[in-house]
Amino acid sequence: MAGDDINSIRQDPSDRIWIASETGLSCLDGDTISRFTTDGGGLPSNIVHAVDVDGVVWAGTSEGLWRWQDGDVRVFTEADGLASHQVLRVLVDRTGNLWLGTWGGVNRFDGQVFQTLTSEDGLATHMAMALYGDPDGTIWFGTSGGLTVFQPPPPMGHRRSGR
Repeated sequence: MAGDDINSIRQDPSDRIWIASETGLSCLDGDTISRFTTDGGGLPSNIVHAVDVDGVVWAGTSEGLWRWQDGDVRVFTEADGLASHQVLRVLVDRTGNLWLGTWGGVNRFDGQVFQTLTSEDGLATHMAMALYGDPDGTIWFGTSGGLTVFQPPPPMGHRRSGR
């Protein structure tokens, strides 16, 4: 496995267990253990703060966001729109949006574009260290300055009844 200092654990739809640690990312698939690092696996950093899966594996590292999809790897950085290279938390919400807690704010990624939320948008502070998506779609952000609750707008084309 990729180290003893474990930061995050998730199970994917294929029942594999993904383990984020201070020395890389491991995948337990039955009796097989695969290890992903900067030397083998394309991680931008071996310090992996968080992992989440929705058919795609997303790992937040100290040097950006790592995506693994059917063996294909992609790394996202500040040049792609991340609020910070330090991606502390990763959450896939119920609609498939990716939320990232970083040192520079919160990013929402719809698969195409990164949107950044900061204290100017209502976050308690820029550093988001905890994320939770509840069943009704509300996203909770734990920051170094307190809790922020965000209710995303309804999808385009959704109309609210005035009654």
